[in-house]
Amino acid sequence: MTSEHGNSDIQTYIEDILEKKETGELIVGQQQFLAEIKNALLDGAQGMLLWVYFQIDDICARKRDADIRRVIKDLPKDLPETYKRILQRIENAGTSLIAKRVFQWASAAKRPLSVEEMREAIAVELCQLFRDPDLVLNDLDQLSLCCGNLITIDEGERVVQFAHHTVRQFLPAEASTPSLSKFHFQLQDADHYDSRNIFIGTL
Repeated sequence: MTSEHGNSDIQTYIEDILEKKETGELIVGQQQFLAEIKNALLDGAQGMLLWVYFQIDDICARKRDADIRRVIKDLPKDLPETYKRILQRIENAGTSLIAKRVFQWASAAKRPLSVEEMREAIAVELCQLFRDPDLVLNDLDQLSLCCGNLITIDEGERVVQFAHHTVRQFLPAEASTPSLSKFHFQLQDADHYDSRNIFIGTL
């Protein structure tokens, strides 16, 4: 989508999604600041709608114009850099253990898992003999947020899946940042973990 027509589509997308976010998720102190946000996103998009989607997520998480301004002045250059920043935010939020397990299960499962199946799967430790209610995620609506929206929930079928196939390709790759290596894994290792899981027979 690097053509003029593609850029026009992206501009329309940015304007539409920012307009919807203004209803509550995106709060700015000065309305004219929205034009600056739109221009920064359009300049950095390089034809990537998915890139825009994740940057808007990051912008909406900021509570001050100063914080939003820092984000748009240091936007990632591509999707891999975007994913690294999302993983860092997951780490900072303290949900890395949940996210790592969801990523592994979503990668290795033979079919997309339902939200309830994923909820049970990530609550199980290796060699655990009995279900521990304390390990179960309390709010299923928080599942995507715990994973930095790299995981989405299909509203119709209520199954858990990656936001894009490039996320699935990125996670098994070797970590370029040592501090984020916990999120990266070999697919065969994730499959081995799942095969030993006590609940595998019910999924």
